[in-house]
Amino acid sequence: SRTIVGNDDIVMVMDALGLSDQVFAAPVNSVTETGRKAPHHFLFNRTTGVEGVLSLDGTLFVGNSLRRHGKLAQPLRDAGHAMIIVDELQPAPDKVRKIAAAFGHADEGEHLAARVQAQLDEAAGIAARHTRRPRVIHVSATGGGGAPTVGGADTAAADVIRLAGGINVGDEARVANYSQLSNEGIIAADPEVILVSEDDLRVFGGPDGLWKAYPTLRQTPAGIANRVWVMPDLQLKATSVASGTGALALATALAELAAELDAQPGA
Repeated sequence: SRTIVGNDDIVMVMDALGLSDQVFAAPVNSVTETGRKAPHHFLFNRTTGVEGVLSLDGTLFVGNSLRRHGKLAQPLRDAGHAMIIVDELQPAPDKVRKIAAAFGHADEGEHLAARVQAQLDEAAGIAARHTRRPRVIHVSATGGGGAPTVGGADTAAADVIRLAGGINVGDEARVANYSQLSNEGIIAADPEVILVSEDDLRVFGGPDGLWKAYPTLRQTPAGIANRVWVMPDLQLKATSVASGTGALALATALAELAAELDAQPGA
C-alpha cells in the first residue's frame, strides 16, 4: 500500500489501473499529476538514492531501470523491503503487462497493452507510407544532470521516433542514453526536426533558452525553418500507456513533413 515508484511510466500504469492512491513516494522531477501529489518525493542519482529510499519506509519499490535502480536490490532486500524492476528498455506493451501483473491486475494489463499495441501498429502503418524519413534530433534539458543533452539509441524517445518513421540522429552520433553532443556535432547531424518535451522546454526557459543551450541548432535545416516540435513528456520520454498515442501523433506529423519536403524545389 506504500509504493515507491522509480518513474512516471510506472505511475501511468497505476493510474490506468485505479491504483493512484498507492503511490506513496515519487521522484522529485515527476511530471504526472499523481507523482507530483505523492505524499513523499526523493532524488535518485549517482550520489543520492539508497539511503533516501530506505528512509521513506515504503512497503514496495517499483523501479523502471536496471541501470539506475539495480543498486537498490541488495540493500532493500537486507532491510526486508520488497522490490520489483520492470526495465524501461523493452516494448511498451510488454512493460505495461508486467507492471500490471506485479500489482495483481494481469487481465486489465492485457487490455491496456493490447490498446497500446494497436496504436503502435497504426503508427507503424502510417510510417511505412512515408515518402522519406525526416531527420529528428531529440534534445533534453534534464537528461544529463542539468546539461543540455541529445537522446541516444537506448531512450524511449528514440523508439518513438524510429517507429513513427523518423531517423533519430542520436543513433548515428552513437549517443548513449542522454548525452551531450558538441555544437559541431549538432551541425553535422543535419536535423530537419527538433523534438523536445513540454517539461524540457520549460526547463530550457522556452524557445529562447533552447537556442541558447544549443546555439548551432539555429544553423541546421530544423533551426532555419524554426521547426521545433513539442510533445507531452508522457508520450515522448517514457515507455508506457501513452506511447501509442505519442507514436500516432508523431507518425502523422512526420508524414506531413515528408510530403512538404518532397514538394520543395530541388528535393
